[in-house]
Amino acid sequence: NAMRKAFLAMNTDVSDDKLREMTQTVLAKIDALFVDKTPHVEHVQDHVEFVLMQEGYHAVAKHYIVYRYEHIKIAK
Repeated sequence: NAMRKAFLAMNTDVSDDKLREMTQTVLAKIDALFVDKTPHVEHVQDHVEFVLMQEGYHAVAKHYIVYRYEHIKIAK
């Protein structure tokens, strides 16, 4: 949902299939890295950022990063 919201906020088209594919990539990376422990939300967010950039959605990734940073500031 966070990725979808980032795409919507940037008025960037992305198919549901592409979103599912990127989500599966994030989940596979998390599963491989966190075999014996539970990842924190920050770990998942880091991988979302990486996948967005890897797929060439740099403006969407930037929006996602800035949004994430702004929410960290609010929480403090």
